[in-house]
Amino acid sequence: MVNFEIWITLALLGTAILFFVTEWLSVDLVALGLMIALMVTGILSPQEALAGFSSPIVITVATLFIVGGSDGNWPGRQCLRKDHPICRRE
Repeated sequence: MVNFEIWITLALLGTAILFFVTEWLSVDLVALGLMIALMVTGILSPQEALAGFSSPIVITVATLFIVGGSDGNWPGRQCLRKDHPICRRE
């Protein structure tokens, strides 16, 4: 007989895939919601759900998403312009 946790996991996975494909919610909200749902249902313990955040690879990928999502308007770049009020060169 199939365990009830497997059906819950498959239902959550199917729901997450539906939201990923249709983009009704942003990808980060879907992933966070899936992690919270797995913790609330008891399928994952909080330690298991949050264990991946201690990996340097996860931190690197998250940093790349942040840098890739920026518009390139960094404060240091603004200071390169001579007419910027904060970094005026006299």
